[in-house]
Amino acid sequence: MFVQAARSNYGLLSLLILLNLVTFSLYNSYMPKNLKKKTYTLYSLHLPILIAIFAVIAGGAYLISGGPVDGTPQVQGTKTQKITRSLKNLLSKKGEESASSSMKATVSVGNTGDEHIKIVKQVSKELKTVADTEKGKGNEEVSDELTTIAEEQEATAEETAEVLEEVVNEPKWKTVLVGPDYKNLGQLRSTLSHNTNAIRKLIRTTESLGVGGTSPALQTSLTLLNEQRATLISVIKAGESQFSILGWVSKLLSGYTPAPIEDDVGDETEGTDSSAPSDELEGIGETEPSSSDTTETGTTEPGSGETETPESNPGSGIEIPSAV
Repeated sequence: MFVQAARSNYGLLSLLILLNLVTFSLYNSYMPKNLKKKTYTLYSLHLPILIAIFAVIAGGAYLISGGPVDGTPQVQGTKTQKITRSLKNLLSKKGEESASSSMKATVSVGNTGDEHIKIVKQVSKELKTVADTEKGKGNEEVSDELTTIAEEQEATAEETAEVLEEVVNEPKWKTVLVGPDYKNLGQLRSTLSHNTNAIRKLIRTTESLGVGGTSPALQTSLTLLNEQRATLISVIKAGESQFSILGWVSKLLSGYTPAPIEDDVGDETEGTDSSAPSDELEGIGETEPSSSDTTETGTTEPGSGETETPESNPGSGIEIPSAV
């Protein structure tokens, strides 16, 4: 919306500058010579102001829009791999509907931070309960992984809640004037990255247990983490889309560079392979046979009086006389 308004504004400013030039030329041609000097002075004063406003709005429109972005996330050194179809059943229909509705809902002012802490506490409780159960079964690796995920969530809960409150409750006049706090938005993006990694770790851990070993507690944890992720995405996108006059200056000074956010991580996970697998077998069709690899048969080239003779097999004791 801001980009469209900015384009319209600097389009009108361009037309205004052109009209000023035409008006000045016509006015100057009919003006007495003793007043031309004052006219040049007045025109030289207001023309740079119009050009400066044009540059500010044009630069702001470009920086706020993020430049030419193709909208596809870039992954360096990795490729996405499809995980097993059985993991799609880990989230119940209720959890999927809750996550999608949370994604579309507007952020409620005043309870975002509290909701975040509440979700983190519930996820941590569920994961630690499953970790204790798996430890009793002898699955030490699974137990340690679940405990690590729970502790990572608890470590950043308070700080993330404070940042959420600051972003959501930021004064409107400040946002319109200088834009949102890009430092807080960057921190929320970091929290979103940790949240995405936690979901992927939990999916891999659940995959190691198998479909039969999946407990309702893990399903609840995945649902809550997806709801948490949807809230973070909603706050980040709302902050980045705010209209501001000098927001592009704050964005430039803070070095904030927004990257495309994946809408869903439930079906895909990042792998470590850098190239796509090939369906062709190795060693087939890689090299073509060369005519130089065939056995020479003693043919004579045209115009040549010499004939090549094939080599005899070692140990055969049979000599082939050469042509005279």
